[in-house]
Amino acid sequence: MDTLLGITFDLWKKILADNQYQVDPAYFPRAIKLTFISLFNSRMKKKEEARFGPQIEQTTIEHPPIFIVGHWRSGTTLLHNLFALDDQFIYPNLYEVSNPYTFLVQEDVISRRLENRKMRKRPMDNVMVAYNSPAEDEFAINNMCLLSPIMGWSFPRREAYYDRYLTLREVAPEERRIWKSVFFTFLKKLVFRYGNRRILLKSPTHTARLSLILEMFPNARFIHIHRNPFVVFRSTQRLYRTAVPLSYLQHPIPEQTDAGIIRRYKQLYDAFFADVDLIPRENFYELSFEQLEKEPIVVLEQIYRHFHLPGFDAVLPKLERYVQSMKSYQKNVHAPLPPELRERIADQWRKCFEAWGYEIYSSVEK
Repeated sequence: MDTLLGITFDLWKKILADNQYQVDPAYFPRAIKLTFISLFNSRMKKKEEARFGPQIEQTTIEHPPIFIVGHWRSGTTLLHNLFALDDQFIYPNLYEVSNPYTFLVQEDVISRRLENRKMRKRPMDNVMVAYNSPAEDEFAINNMCLLSPIMGWSFPRREAYYDRYLTLREVAPEERRIWKSVFFTFLKKLVFRYGNRRILLKSPTHTARLSLILEMFPNARFIHIHRNPFVVFRSTQRLYRTAVPLSYLQHPIPEQTDAGIIRRYKQLYDAFFADVDLIPRENFYELSFEQLEKEPIVVLEQIYRHFHLPGFDAVLPKLERYVQSMKSYQKNVHAPLPPELRERIADQWRKCFEAWGYEIYSSVEK
């Protein structure tokens, strides 16, 4: 998906100026399209603020959110989809994260046009999605304030610059304040729309922001899922070949892609390991993708029990139907890594291999 579809004109002008208007000619049509969309979004944002602004401001978040964290391609989507079957949770959908400033005035109208559309496969795998599928709130943040590493998908030649928004540890205090305000506003909009149930969120980027999230929600719950790092690397490469180019406004520098994946993974998990002990043990649960794939219902029951969440028996029939529907799902098959690249990954990500018990020298990667 194009990650800037929900941007407003003022932010569109700002991001172009910040990047010195360096949009490559191949992407001029996309930039022109975004200009017109941003003008429309600005008009609809004013309409939404006039209609719902005071009510959103007065909305409170009564229940500590649940955050599903873990690096991209580690199984966060599967876990999110399973939990989203339970009606006690609310979550942002694909339309809402793509149009965070306008979904309250637009989604009901748009949904009537989209509800009969067939689900489609994501570019990077065989997961089927629709406009109302559970989605990552990071895309909303990206559109609302530009303070996201996802901005590097649009301007890949400045990807390293935007990576500072992965952890938000070294940004100016004002940027942290803006980020927190925007994130809180988006969550209040979800509660306003769906009612004061517990919010369920999934964004790999939050893996690197545990302390920041705890400042906002001291009693938040965190579910961390990990996967064989070698497989994660190969799968993330595929993400950058298939999905990320849908947002390009510049041609990337190809030889920097692998280095960027390795660097961000290390940054993300260095921050995670630095902060994870801040979370009370009763508010944290960790699992592997391999466990979830093998026994999804057993794993979910264990998580419900750990967090003392009610309603597992009620949602069990839905889980069983969903798991049955996954029987025919075909995972991507990845080529073996070249020895030199494999050694580089093993060296840079060694802490993760050791923490979760993955074999560095095993030739089997699933």
